[in-house]
Amino acid sequence: MTIKDSLARNLRIAMAEKNIKANELSKETRIAEPTISNLRNGKTTSIAFKTLEKLAERLGVSVSDLFERR
Repeated sequence: MTIKDSLARNLRIAMAEKNIKANELSKETRIAEPTISNLRNGKTTSIAFKTLEKLAERLGVSVSDLFERR
């Protein structure tokens, strides 16, 4: 499993656990919905650390949790 696969999987899991949809997460974090969609589907080739921090904070996880291989 690649790092971006881990990120995609963990983001989907965290969103499901918090019962939050991509459009809600986008509005609350001010991250474009297509960016969130690309992250969830493993289609992102680069990402700003600030974006990861916003996602992690809203989802109640650490940035490292988003990359953890499960």
